Amino acid sequence: MRKLLILLIIVSVIGLLLSGGSYYAFRVFPHNALQEAETRPPLDAVIVPGYPSDSGRWSSLMKARVYWSYYLGIPSDHIFTETRAEHSTENLYYSWHLAKEQGFSTLGLASDPVQSIMLMPFANSENFDVRYLPIDFAILKDIDKTDPAIAEQRAFVDSFRSLPERQNWWKRLKGTFGQQIQR
Repeated sequence: MRKLLILLIIVSVIGLLLSGGSYYAFRVFPHNALQEAETRPPLDAVIVPGYPSDSGRWSSLMKARVYWSYYLGIPSDHIFTETRAEHSTENLYYSWHLAKEQGFSTLGLASDPVQSIMLMPFANSENFDVRYLPIDFAILKDIDKTDPAIAEQRAFVDSFRSLPERQNWWKRLKGTFGQQIQR
């Protein structure tokens, strides 16, 4: 009985930590970051990380990122593409350098809250001055969304093999943490 009680306490504590972390990641962090962004001068450019397309359909995560960038007011004629990245850290690294080459100085990162939080240590280690604009799903839910067709033939490459086909789990994880960036 004592072991069961200890197990119940441990599970309860873990549950509280996870729910508190989720609340922070999906409510507090996006709200605070957006409030801070509104008090500062406008950004020159915003990095919106990509996400793999599967069979011509948008992933819900990529759709959320695109609609969030729309909400933030990024005009379509100010969209540049970076095509080398295969991991989130590479999205940030290559896009940051592309933006600097284009003459932009103040940069933001518009992505989901989890990816934004995961990229913070990498951005700090690279001394990237990036403002975080994590998706506030409470705002996003009120935006009318469609499912635009993807012109995948424009991006189709015969010899392409997906990341899971080319790299094992461990190598992909290392890429996620920025250990495969070609500098």
